[in-house]
Amino acid sequence: MDMTIVQTAKGNPIAYLQALKDHLPATFASRAEVLDVSARGGTDLPRLIARVADVEEADFDLVRDAMQTLGETGFDLTAGGWPETPLTAALPESGTPPQVPTDLAWMTAPLDTADPASELLEMIDKVFKLTKSGVDFPELHYEGEDKKAYDAIVKRLGISPMKDKGERLIARDVRDIPIPKRPRTKKAAWQKVRDHLEAEVRYFVYAKDWFGDGGHLRNLYRDQVIFDHNFMDTVNDKFTLVPKKSKVVFYLNTAMRLLVSASEKVGGPQGKALGKMMGLLWDYTVAQTGDPSGKIQGKIDEIRVGVDAAFILSVQRVEQVHVALCDDWGNLQSFGTLNHSGVLDWPKDASNLRRAHAMGFHYETLRVLLAIKSRLETKSTGYTNEKWGIVTKTKKTKADRKRHWDAKNFIVSSASQKSCGGKYYEEIFLGTQTCPLPPSRPPPPCNPAIPLKPAIPKKIFGSNTADETNPELGVSSKLLDNRKWRKDNGWSLAPYF
Repeated sequence: MDMTIVQTAKGNPIAYLQALKDHLPATFASRAEVLDVSARGGTDLPRLIARVADVEEADFDLVRDAMQTLGETGFDLTAGGWPETPLTAALPESGTPPQVPTDLAWMTAPLDTADPASELLEMIDKVFKLTKSGVDFPELHYEGEDKKAYDAIVKRLGISPMKDKGERLIARDVRDIPIPKRPRTKKAAWQKVRDHLEAEVRYFVYAKDWFGDGGHLRNLYRDQVIFDHNFMDTVNDKFTLVPKKSKVVFYLNTAMRLLVSASEKVGGPQGKALGKMMGLLWDYTVAQTGDPSGKIQGKIDEIRVGVDAAFILSVQRVEQVHVALCDDWGNLQSFGTLNHSGVLDWPKDASNLRRAHAMGFHYETLRVLLAIKSRLETKSTGYTNEKWGIVTKTKKTKADRKRHWDAKNFIVSSASQKSCGGKYYEEIFLGTQTCPLPPSRPPPPCNPAIPLKPAIPKKIFGSNTADETNPELGVSSKLLDNRKWRKDNGWSLAPYF
């Protein structure tokens, strides 16, 4: 059988092997192959540091007893082949929820539409926080001719607008009721009351169209053509990333905050208003769950269940907004007036909403799935270190460079040299690389790093958001060369060797 010594914790492998050699017969120690004992080994653990082939059981016991005599932890003895084990470099850097990034390329792009009126945003804030206006419906205080006109009109309608709340009545039902021509006081009262009730019915219908059963906003959270509830399967299948049975941890807060931001940036003329509505709905939803991160755990095909549950809470809040709005004339009047004037309008084209949803949810999906892929495909086989993650390639220019060089494209997202004056620089990119564990010193060079095919880097680093179902995400190149950025934003990819 073969016998292998594995370093599992930080320490000095050279000093350890020398001490171990002093406890073993010289003829036996000379058979050992020294593997990887480089100084960088303190970060790439576990690793094989020595191997002896074709040993007997007595030889194994001899080495085991010598290692026990030394008593130093961080070094283990194994018999036979060493199974594939993940390298710790590919494990998540932090168990805390990631920050919501603020430096994606589309975030800094200029808006193609003017900001909405402040009165619109103020109205949305009041309505979605269920803030009462303190203004009663006028008919509650009608007297004299006004009261007579109101009672007569309601009798013609068959139900009062306050009770109907836009369910059956439409504005024309009120407008078609004739006004008495005489006497003048009666005519004036009828005109006043009819005009008010016509507007009131219209505003109730607006409220139902937005928030009622089958309303725009309620349907938005249910319509899987707009909000793809199978987003994780969609991304995983498109880029062929990890096995479908993989268990994931998805932070819904990251996806929703990015969805809101994207709606405001790429959502067209109505984007700001819709973004504010969705942001307020998410504030309520996440408060009900008790977890500000919106953490969802499960297999890939189970994540949608957690998303569905959160969206149901949002829909319930929309129902509460509808009820409160229809019971408050001051808020209903503000909401209805802005609708009637066209300041607030539901977009006739849902493509911007699909794009915003994909930008938020695809970002978080790729962050999660790429970390899993890196952990699955970054491993030691006992003879090689194989890595899927951030890799580097040394390049050389023909002449000494006179300035810092930094090139960015979809395949090699960041290639840079920290200082000037030399011919060599490092390309840094997402890819794969295999480094053989050497049988002797010095170690053989690692195999050339291989960039990923363009699809994934283009999706991550590109800034073209035109595709409504597969927009590019505009992630900063700091993902590749800035450890702090990766840690803060939760991108857990194996760093370069």
